[in-house]
Amino acid sequence: MTNIYYVYQYVREDLTPYYIGKGKGYRAWVKHSTVQLPIDLNRIVIIAENLTESQAHSLEIELIAKYGRKNNGTGILRNLTDGGEGSSGYKHNDHAKNKMKNVKRNKPKPFTEQHKRNLSLSIKKSNRTYNHCKDYQNKLLENKLHNFQQKKNPNLTIVTCPYCNKSGAKPGMLRWHFESCKAV
Repeated sequence: MTNIYYVYQYVREDLTPYYIGKGKGYRAWVKHSTVQLPIDLNRIVIIAENLTESQAHSLEIELIAKYGRKNNGTGILRNLTDGGEGSSGYKHNDHAKNKMKNVKRNKPKPFTEQHKRNLSLSIKKSNRTYNHCKDYQNKLLENKLHNFQQKKNPNLTIVTCPYCNKSGAKPGMLRWHFESCKAV
């Protein structure tokens, strides 16, 4: 079961390759972090299959060298490396494993009370609020509501309640809000 690898390419509309890769299973058809999948999945071409990992690495390196890479000015491929360094079955060494364990153990310590007070003061200083009069606040709110509703539906008409001066769009404002304000 060692011959499970394949080499694939993504091709442009003019059938020139733009990415060469090595994989197994569904690798050729899943999203990559560095290159976009072809929109038309028929442009994913399997070049060779039933390869060992070392054979797949060798073919990948050979094809990338043949077509060249865009990022170093040698060709047409979007590959970022010369290939052959895939991480199939990669195992971390002991040093890396210990580093990962220590990260999990060293959880951040809770803030001291003094630190919390300092954070609170700095937030209060940076969030200066402006106290507008009630009329101006209502006007700002009305404009914001009007602009929002006009963007959603430019044919809406904004009305103001004669009882509480609240603004809203017809017909909902008339039907629901005015009736409840009359009752009060």
